[in-house]
Amino acid sequence: MVEKTYISGYCIIRNNSVLLNGETIFTCENSTEYNDFIKTAFRNQQNPYPKFFKMDNLSKLAFLTNVVMLKNSNIKEYKENEIAIIIQNASSSLDTDIDYFDTIKDKTKYYPNPSIFVYTLPNIMIGEICIRNGFKGENMLLISQKFNPSLLITMANDLLNNCKAKCCIAGWVEYEKKQEDKILQSPVYDSFLCLIQKKESGDTNIELNIENINKIYKNKA
Repeated sequence: MVEKTYISGYCIIRNNSVLLNGETIFTCENSTEYNDFIKTAFRNQQNPYPKFFKMDNLSKLAFLTNVVMLKNSNIKEYKENEIAIIIQNASSSLDTDIDYFDTIKDKTKYYPNPSIFVYTLPNIMIGEICIRNGFKGENMLLISQKFNPSLLITMANDLLNNCKAKCCIAGWVEYEKKQEDKILQSPVYDSFLCLIQKKESGDTNIELNIENINKIYKNKA
């Protein structure tokens, strides 16, 4: 028998705003560039971690979303190997792949940059979260054309109901630069992470199902 699972907290970052459990806790009202927004939003959390500023764009987005989402959580109740992470996105690490390619495409200026290369795997954003928090549970990065709540729910419930984890950080983290007529546009970024548990313990305690997670993701909960 599949037991009920619950979303005990969630964070959304998009449109120059940070939302925690449906409430806006930080926003830049003017048209701030992504780099300025994400750094300012991180400083606003008063969570010192110098390595944040060396991460690629995707990892910064995932890392900050997780910091905010876990702010008032009961995550410390669990052992490091009891916490799983499942994240989806569409563009993989394409943003950093392009930056890395720029360092090797010209044979006369060939200089592979190791600090960029390390971020040419999309699951490095999960690695950054795990390193900072000491998480050692199951983790996976899934590539989908769009947010797939059904797959996310299936994977999270499988881990929780088969005793492979006691809680699961899950969601969607997407960052992509757009080009039109060879002109670079403002990046598209969209991040949503939630904490899923088998018990009602948190600020929201929303039953995990497709209808509810879609409402949350679309910020209509």
